[in-house]
Amino acid sequence: MTARYFYRDCLESNWYMFKFRYKGLLFRTAEHALMHEKAVLMGDSRAAAKILKAQRPLQAKKLGRKVEPFDQALWDAHCDKIMEDILVAKFTFSQRMREYLLGERGPFYEASPKDKIWGIGISVEEAEAGAPHNGENKLGKALDRARARLLTIVAREEQVMQAIGVLEPEAPQA
Repeated sequence: MTARYFYRDCLESNWYMFKFRYKGLLFRTAEHALMHEKAVLMGDSRAAAKILKAQRPLQAKKLGRKVEPFDQALWDAHCDKIMEDILVAKFTFSQRMREYLLGERGPFYEASPKDKIWGIGISVEEAEAGAPHNGENKLGKALDRARARLLTIVAREEQVMQAIGVLEPEAPQA
C-alpha cells in the first residue's frame, strides 16, 4: 500500500473549500461541519449558528474552541464517528469527489506538523522522507473508514443495478 499524505490545500483536508450538505445543512468545509457538530453535541446552539456563518475554516475552528459547556469525554466518545459521517457526506456530494476518494489508495495521513491529534505531527516532506509519525492521525483514519464505506455503497449499487437488469454482471476472468 502507498501512503497518501495530505495537508491543507488537498481535497482530503477539512480546510479544503468545498460546499456540501450534511444533515440537511450546507457547509463550506468539513471543518465547519465538525465544529458545528461539536457545538450541537454540547448543546451550544449559539456557537452552532455562528459556525454556520463563518466564512473560513479557521474562523469555524476558533468558534469550535469556544463551545460551552464542553465535555472532553463526551467529545472523545463521538468525534471519530462524527468525522467519518461528515467525510462520507463530503465525498458523496459530487461525482467528482466520489471518484477522487474511490480512486485513491490508502492509508491516508494528515501531515500537519502542528496537529498531533487529527494529524501525524510532521510535514508531508518529513513523512515522505521516512520520519516517524508523531500523532494519532484521527483524520486519516476517518478517511480510510469513509472510503471503505463508500466502496460498500458502490458494491451495493452495482448489485441493485444488476438485479434490475441495468448493469450486466462482470464475466469471470479466465
